Amino acid sequence: MWSILKKTMIFFIITIILSGCWPNVERNKKNLFRIDNFQVKITQYPLPEGFFRPLWIGGTTVFAQQGQDYPKKFISLYESKDLKNYNLVVQFPNQFGQFFINPKNNKEIYFISYTGEQGVYKSKDGGKWHKIFQGKVEKIIFDPKSPDTYYLIQNKEPIGVKVYISRDGGEHWNFKFSVQEIFYATQLFINPLNEKQIYITARNGLWESLDGGKHWQNVFLDGEPRGIAFDPVDLKNLYFIDGRGLYRLREGKIEEVKLPAIHQEEEILGIIGRDDTKKIFVLTLKEINKSHYEISLYQIYENKAKIVASLEHSERILEEIIFDSENPNNLYIFSYKNLFKITLK
Repeated sequence: MWSILKKTMIFFIITIILSGCWPNVERNKKNLFRIDNFQVKITQYPLPEGFFRPLWIGGTTVFAQQGQDYPKKFISLYESKDLKNYNLVVQFPNQFGQFFINPKNNKEIYFISYTGEQGVYKSKDGGKWHKIFQGKVEKIIFDPKSPDTYYLIQNKEPIGVKVYISRDGGEHWNFKFSVQEIFYATQLFINPLNEKQIYITARNGLWESLDGGKHWQNVFLDGEPRGIAFDPVDLKNLYFIDGRGLYRLREGKIEEVKLPAIHQEEEILGIIGRDDTKKIFVLTLKEINKSHYEISLYQIYENKAKIVASLEHSERILEEIIFDSENPNNLYIFSYKNLFKITLK
């Protein structure tokens, strides 16, 4: 009798192990190999075929851009109300570019055309569009504190960058500043409490201005920064990544922040911070083989990092983290095939 009972217990334990028993984790997709639960819940949602890339998420509403780098035939914007079904909002045929959603008003949509009729287009409903800026533009940046203040980055050939500013929601633009030494700017960041403190990431490093763009210095020459996050607890701290490492810039000094158990071949993909939660997160990716990746999410606090979530998957995660604009406990990462919601506890 005892032998039968022991065998039954062993069989039961093996069944649990093989079936997977991570609490608070949904595992309904066959290509999800493993999730390590660190006080989070991870939910996977399929994306439609055709290079869909989420741009803005609030609750169950998603805006996603569809288009591929080559051939550059068209660009489309889709909206989902349930994280599952996507409907076309607008398509720009014979043009290629990037959509931007106002983070404070998702009814306000912008499109930067990189080909054809280059410039910036604006819509308040996704249906009617009008051109608000003529010429080649790289990015539009929304001021973190002033809701009607926007910036445009315009890269010059072969080197140099111009920045324009609008204080009326993008209807009128004025020249703000230029930096001749910057080579191909990718993003602009403004201190939420001090608009004179500006940073630009570029292919030739991280650039800093402390006087509103009048004077600039290159504070990081060793790599190409991919992202920046101001410390919401202490805005004197600026964290940034370059693919190889995580760094803190404080009062002109840079130091590397070590991520626990990170491997040399692990790539640092993205970084994001949120004021209302006072948290910063960093996303990393390690390629185990061509169809097997390990993705890890870290939280940064007091110049230290702790791992929040880790999963293994068959798809490469893209270089972006999106916060849920309605729920500060939700953030999203994604591949071209799936969207992953990470619910923090």
